[in-house]
Amino acid sequence: MNEPLSPTKWPASRIVGVVLTVVVGVPFLWVLISVIVSRLHFGPDPHGYVLIFGTFACLIFGLLTALALPWAFPQSARPRAFVWSFVGYAVIAVAVIAMLLTA
Repeated sequence: MNEPLSPTKWPASRIVGVVLTVVVGVPFLWVLISVIVSRLHFGPDPHGYVLIFGTFACLIFGLLTALALPWAFPQSARPRAFVWSFVGYAVIAVAVIAMLLTA
């Protein structure tokens, strides 16, 4: 019933999932790194605007990445992927908000 797919036969949902994950995940990682650099005072952000606005952008891009990432997995692994994706999002969201509040 659940026979594994061959590597050359990907359903459209997985292809769309990979594309969306890359399109949303790259800005998420870029903003996350910018927020971390701003919080640790390594970057040219004397007023903290990158930390403030980057936190909110990171939360939005992170949520979109957490929604798109599980679609890149096979259908049988998607429920587990959704759980781990949102657990990872929750951990990163708490850390980013903590960086904002303790600045």
